[in-house]
Amino acid sequence: MTDIGSTIEDMGIIADRSSSEIERLNETDASASARLALIGRFAKELDPHSRHLEEITSTFAAGLQELDGSINGIIDFVEQNPDMLEKGDAREFLESIAGLAGTARESFGELNTFAAAAEGLGTISKRLREPGRRIGRGLRTMSKAAGVMDNWESRVLPILASAPAPRTEESANGSDSEDLTSTTRTDVPNK
Repeated sequence: MTDIGSTIEDMGIIADRSSSEIERLNETDASASARLALIGRFAKELDPHSRHLEEITSTFAAGLQELDGSINGIIDFVEQNPDMLEKGDAREFLESIAGLAGTARESFGELNTFAAAAEGLGTISKRLREPGRRIGRGLRTMSKAAGVMDNWESRVLPILASAPAPRTEESANGSDSEDLTSTTRTDVPNK
């Protein structure tokens, strides 16, 4: 996921730099050929990043599909053994899954907007069409794959809602009202 973020960041830097150069050309009333040359450089610089993004988002999607079976297996196990939720670890895990889905939904909503903007690059120049399409495909692949997290959340939330409150270690040991570390024994003689 870090590689995806850094690749997107790199493309943003390239786009910002190219945008600044285009503004400078517009201010100096540069020729159309100078503008086309700049767009060509932008497309050439963006191309390897767009290819890399498409590749790594495809890998992300495949990895998430593999993970889906494991996560669903854990959720199945907890559904069949609800007493596991009395221990904090299982509950924390399910709460983390639900939180992850919400965070992903928010992030991928923003990426879908970016994907649409990237696909629009083709309207600027024919040379930007393919890099823009690759960026859009990559981001949409990633966003679509992340939909499995919504499925996890839809399974986890009802389990958490119907689960009893987690037992603390003290209540599990039957020592809610007594602190055994502070009692003094009077029946044992001092030596």
